[in-house]
Amino acid sequence: MASKQSLADAANDAVRLIAEATGKATAAIASAAQDAVKLLASDASQAAKVVADKADNIGHSGNRDHDLLVILDTKMEGLKCDIKDLKDGTSRRIETLELEKLNAKESYPVLYKKPVDDQLGDHEKRIRDNEKNINRIVTVGSVLVVVLNISVVLIVKFVH
Repeated sequence: MASKQSLADAANDAVRLIAEATGKATAAIASAAQDAVKLLASDASQAAKVVADKADNIGHSGNRDHDLLVILDTKMEGLKCDIKDLKDGTSRRIETLELEKLNAKESYPVLYKKPVDDQLGDHEKRIRDNEKNINRIVTVGSVLVVVLNISVVLIVKFVH
């Protein structure tokens, strides 16, 4: 009974570790996404200010607007790559944890087989010893009953 409970505990621990890793990975991805949104909003705000400033000076700085858009596009590409790398790293980590975890079928021979076999052997020995003791007691008791019956018969025969 203890081995089944231990197996269940080991399986529950493995599931808990995977759940914790998944939670941490999700939190990291969410944090990176929030940082990306903040950066994007900041860059969009800067771009809007630049566009507004440039609207007043149309024709004077057409190249600067183009340069700003190229810089903004470059930052967005870098942000996309960072998010993809974070997602890929988290996925690899989860896959590694799933491969390395010890499942219930694999854990029994490694963790529990010897103690369980030793305990079963001890129980078998005790059962055999108890059977021998019971047989001795029954034999001695039967002999005593026979001796008592013979004694009663002899007493009755010689006393009367």
